[in-house]
Amino acid sequence: MWRKFFGDNARIIGIDLNPNAKELEKYGFEIFIGNQSENSFWKNFYKEVGKIDILLDDGGHTYEQQINTVNKSVDFINNGGMIIVEDTHTSYFRNFGYPSKY
Repeated sequence: MWRKFFGDNARIIGIDLNPNAKELEKYGFEIFIGNQSENSFWKNFYKEVGKIDILLDDGGHTYEQQINTVNKSVDFINNGGMIIVEDTHTSYFRNFGYPSKY
């Protein structure tokens, strides 16, 4: 879907906890295995890939994960780029950390 949306020349990078996600590289994607909650993951990720145009966070659905991802990524978004965080409604679910100080 993303290849069709962004075009054949887009560099599409996925991040997943599951090492089996690397299988998707056969479709022309880059896949990094890591945890979005870990600051060291983001440091190493951006050291390797540099700045990006779009970050679409559809990963972990806790507010801590979403906030950490934005905090660690905002300086690596190119001018005119964007950060999109999906499933923010889960921050209001008890099993995802509600109530929260955030």
